[in-house]
Amino acid sequence: MKTIRHFLALGFISISVGAFAQDAAVLTAWEHLNTFKREREVNEQVAIDALLEAKKEMDAAAKHETTVAKSKTWKRRGDVYWLLGTDPSPRLVLARKGALDSAMFSYGRALVVEFKSNGKPKVEEPDEILNRMLSIGARFAESAQKNLKAKKYAEAIAEFGAAKTAMEILAKQDPDNRSLQRQMAYYCYYQSVAAAEAQKVDEALGYAQNAVDLSPEDTAFAVALVRLNIFAQKFSEAQIAIDAAKKRFGSLSDLALIEVKLAMERGETDRAATLIENGKKEFPALKTEFILEEVNFYLNAGNDEKALEAIEQAISAFSSDPAILLVLNFNKGVINDQIAENLEKKDAKGLAAQIAERRVAAKIGYEKTIELDANYTAAYLQLANAEIIKANALIKKANDLDISKVKEYEALKEEAKVFFSNSATILEKGYAKEKAKPDADPNRIDTFQKTLLQVYTKLEDAAKRNAIKAEMEGGK
Repeated sequence: MKTIRHFLALGFISISVGAFAQDAAVLTAWEHLNTFKREREVNEQVAIDALLEAKKEMDAAAKHETTVAKSKTWKRRGDVYWLLGTDPSPRLVLARKGALDSAMFSYGRALVVEFKSNGKPKVEEPDEILNRMLSIGARFAESAQKNLKAKKYAEAIAEFGAAKTAMEILAKQDPDNRSLQRQMAYYCYYQSVAAAEAQKVDEALGYAQNAVDLSPEDTAFAVALVRLNIFAQKFSEAQIAIDAAKKRFGSLSDLALIEVKLAMERGETDRAATLIENGKKEFPALKTEFILEEVNFYLNAGNDEKALEAIEQAISAFSSDPAILLVLNFNKGVINDQIAENLEKKDAKGLAAQIAERRVAAKIGYEKTIELDANYTAAYLQLANAEIIKANALIKKANDLDISKVKEYEALKEEAKVFFSNSATILEKGYAKEKAKPDADPNRIDTFQKTLLQVYTKLEDAAKRNAIKAEMEGGK
């Protein structure tokens, strides 16, 4: 019996020493962290070595039965991985991968692993854990935004998800914190944006619905869900989302505008018109927005005359907004050109006066657009096209002449050259402005080049024709 007692005593001492060793490991890791902070700017190698030693100590402590259930263990481990994930040293490239995930997991464990005698969690340095978790979420979100911009949609979705997880961990400890819920909703919203960009519409809708569920008091998420359903052409679901939002928020201008779009998408023209008129009355401060919707409504319906009436009304309503005025005037030009083309197809000779009137109105629209924004280069193309149309009409007239009418033929050709020359002047000005833009549109550059090539050919200007051809070939 005496021998057994000695054996048991030795076993007890062995266990105590093991437990003490793991507690000591946590303390040693803390000392390594202090060394890292002290030496980081003085001796980087010493600092990095200390941090890696701290990692080794804390990984072991996180597995040992005597320290695994202590908040301090996981807090210290979180600190180590936080530094591994955020320190820019190239020596930590390999250790950095997944470090913030481990830090987040460790801080999360520190919040729930240990309890007081009253049953409440015992948390080591809770304020610092809170700040670190918020920072981790922000870092994941920042990286996700970069990936979203770079069109790396899968990576963006995953990182927005990680940012959301950081907020979820905190929200479990503070379920009444609406700020955390709303932050989670934002991350879900951006997941829906990334998924939609990746053409994963059903997945995007799921994330958008999550955002609404997390922050039902936020109108922006409700509106985004409706828009996404319309984009996905799930019109019934879009209407359900609108009705649900109306129930929560009452009458909202954003929802009213979207409901107009939905009615237009569903081909419910009478309902769309009614909604537009109701919107003008119910939301007088946003009457101009509903007028714009009215313009779009008639344009989409193919009712050019009504669209022009709505545009004139919109021009009056937006008299102090140059950005909208230039778009309205440009569209005014386009619609008048479109009406002129339709009249020409119907009866070019009989309706010549009306056609000329529409062409003049179109030109006024484009010129007003350029007056509002000299860099709105689409208007230059339209103005040049009007001159080309005149020139082509004269050439057709010349070609239709009897072969004996040489003088008339030559006169018409010379008159056509005047219009081609006018178009060249307009095109050259617009082309120069488009090229000067830091975000020049390659497709518009291409259109300018091809049109100039045709015009220079008609003008028999070999030097300019060869120059623009060289530009086109040099850009390939």
